[in-house]
Amino acid sequence: MELDTTLSGGQRVAFRVSTRYPFDERITITPTRDLAAPITLTLRIPAWAAGSASVTVNGQEVPITGATVAVTRAFQNIDAIELILPLEPRFTWPHPSVDAVRGQVAVESGPLVLALEDVDLPDGITVDRVTVDTEVDPVSRGGGARVRLRVHPASARDWPFGQAETSTGEPLQADLIPYFRWANRGPSTMRVWLPTSQRG
Repeated sequence: MELDTTLSGGQRVAFRVSTRYPFDERITITPTRDLAAPITLTLRIPAWAAGSASVTVNGQEVPITGATVAVTRAFQNIDAIELILPLEPRFTWPHPSVDAVRGQVAVESGPLVLALEDVDLPDGITVDRVTVDTEVDPVSRGGGARVRLRVHPASARDWPFGQAETSTGEPLQADLIPYFRWANRGPSTMRVWLPTSQRG
């Protein structure tokens, strides 16, 4: 991506942004013209990257103290600003006041929301029969994440109400994909919010 513009003070600035984000954590910003006077370039640090992001200018680390990082200098075309936003997958828990997803978690990788699609489960297992084991952290896997699930027997009771059913569930490893990619491998069902496994 190229940016070439004139600031309100009349100085012309130009930068090139090179990245594969959100599939690669590295974002490199390079000036494509020398500046005669200093300007401030401000980079935003997403909340999910707080404490794990890093910024360097020509290999020298810039301290991050909040949601933004300001770099002030008369940029030259030999400079390089590098922003690292780690993409390790993580569980995201809803606020307890959101009734619809209480007792569930989503899995995110950087800014991407991931989904469990039934084509990634064994034959005969559907997304409504699994829970996610949050005692085992998700791990990065092919642009998505791998999580540990527990497969529970199909309910034998009449829908929708009845006595509580208990099951520890059989463990299973399964891959989650970025939400925008689901339904590209034939008819399927999917879930973003996954019920958590109950230990007892």
